This record gives sequence, structure tokens and C-alpha cells, in this order.
Amino acid sequence: MNLEFDFVKVCRYLAVIILFLGTIGSVMLASNLGLSYDTSGYYLIEERNWGTTIGVFCGGVLCSAFMSSILWFFAEVLTKLSRILTNILNKGEK
Repeated sequence: MNLEFDFVKVCRYLAVIILFLGTIGSVMLASNLGLSYDTSGYYLIEERNWGTTIGVFCGGVLCSAFMSSILWFFAEVLTKLSRILTNILNKGEK
């Protein structure tokens, strides 16, 4: 029974880590990919494309949240299955 609970903890910790690091990665990607460069003259002009910046950020956060929720759901299913198995084993002993 300890193996299932340890795996549940690992799934939950991974879900939180994926959400946290995914949000940080989304900020970094949005800051880099949201820039537009204009080289029409002698100078290089940087402009922020807010549509691309917000789109990349929201897409990254949504993907991270989706993967995190899958892991969290998997941990919840394992918890419920462990409780069901415990109840079945306890009723079999009586």
C-alpha cells in the first residue's frame, strides 16, 4: 500500500512543478517571441507585438495547466482505487 501512496505524492508534486515551471517558461517564451523587428533603415527597431505575446503566454499556461490537471487527476484516481482496495481487503478478512 505504501507504493501507491508514494506514487500519488510523486504525481501531485510533478503536477505542481509542471504548472510552476510551465508558467515561468511561458513568460520567457512570450517575452522572446513577442518581439517584432523592423530593419527598413540603418537601425534595428524592436517593437512589442502584444497579440503574439499574450497568445504565446496563454497557450503555454493552458498547456501546462492541462498536463498538470492530468497528473493531478491520475493521483486522485490512484487514491480512490487504493481506498476501494483497502475496503475490499478489510471486508474479506471479516
